[in-house]
Amino acid sequence: MNLSVTIERAEQVDDMDKSIQQLSVRFLGVGGASQQGIGHASAVVEVEDQKLLIDCGPGTLHRFVEHYDCLPDAIFITHCHLDHVGDFENFFIRCLFSNSRKIRPKVFVPSAIVHLLQLRVASYPSPLAEGGTNFWDAFQMIPVLDTFYFADVVFHVDAVRHHAPNTAFGLGVKDTFFYTGDTRPVPELINQISPVTKIFHDCTTIGNPSHTGIDDILREYTQEKIQQMWFYHYTTEEDVKVFRQHNLQVVLPKDSYTLDIPGESRFPR
Repeated sequence: MNLSVTIERAEQVDDMDKSIQQLSVRFLGVGGASQQGIGHASAVVEVEDQKLLIDCGPGTLHRFVEHYDCLPDAIFITHCHLDHVGDFENFFIRCLFSNSRKIRPKVFVPSAIVHLLQLRVASYPSPLAEGGTNFWDAFQMIPVLDTFYFADVVFHVDAVRHHAPNTAFGLGVKDTFFYTGDTRPVPELINQISPVTKIFHDCTTIGNPSHTGIDDILREYTQEKIQQMWFYHYTTEEDVKVFRQHNLQVVLPKDSYTLDIPGESRFPR
């Protein structure tokens, strides 16, 4: 083999190794709409010094600022129920009046639910009493289909099963993590996820038409897949005991998971 070709291939491998970095997924809250003291389900994806908030239900922004002492660089919306978007007006006001970095946070929204988000949080006439400001002036809205870039990482978006079709979406990075958002079981999606991916899955102790229950998990997924899963979106601290009785791994408020990002999920600069 030509020596120059050998050196070039070695450099390519070395560059790929350097591109394998880490991200962290930190949970601010782990509860459902009727949660009691464990916070509405939300998480922060930390990539170097960039922070992507997943969902913004009531009290979420306070938890974020309390931990990071700043506003999020971006937010991803999984769906438009108020326990996931109810803090948006607070976010709007803080961006306009308490934004020391003068940033316009990016709002990544699955294109199928842009109109629902507008109706839920941005349709009130004249959001400031003095006028002259549109709700979305405070943000950079970015509708997305199946992928988007944030902090040079490729994020993937997948539809899940929560109420009407194509109204709720999960978020992940290939071979790193997948966050289901609110959903019933989605084995057709989960079974395609690689064994090295950490899966954060909606689950309450007793399932219902909106959410997955423990019995659904045990029925719909193999033991191998269940071992990849960490469960959130329950109601009280007491529920944790029930999960553990079934040998299921549970996410607690403030838990953080540091994960490797494969080179193919990094966008080279």
